Amino acid sequence: MRNSSRRATTWSACIALATADRTRAEAHTHRARLELRRWRGGSRLAEALQLIREDSWSPAESHTRVVIVRGGLPEPELNVDLTAANGEFLACVDLAYLDFKIAIEYQSALHARQYAKDVERIERLRAHGWWVIQVTSALLREPERLVTRVSEALFERVWRGEPIWPGQ
Repeated sequence: MRNSSRRATTWSACIALATADRTRAEAHTHRARLELRRWRGGSRLAEALQLIREDSWSPAESHTRVVIVRGGLPEPELNVDLTAANGEFLACVDLAYLDFKIAIEYQSALHARQYAKDVERIERLRAHGWWVIQVTSALLREPERLVTRVSEALFERVWRGEPIWPGQ
């Protein structure tokens, strides 16, 4: 138990490192330390550095993306402006699989003030054929459920009748 707790804490730190509020300089410093082999937990650091995306707008969005990718699913695009066939702007979504019209939106308590706008935006996306997956902090605490939800959407839109991962 002690090791799994330690591993979870380390992955929490790695996810924090992979968020938008980290600067290029910090990432560069960590890469330099890794190259000099002066970093305890270097293999985890190397993996975390591979997960950094500078176009992420929030730690929760980064956490969502990292859970999806570490769950074995393809990496979604970040902060994508979506338009209708006629060019009308629909929304800017947190994460998206553009080819499959799947949007993933993190909903936090901070969004409470704009709840009505969020509902309308999501309904507008759905009216244009988008599958919208809403993620909350509770869902992020259950990564298997999140990965299952996303994989089911991908399966429905893409892999009809074929397994997502080889050997399943």
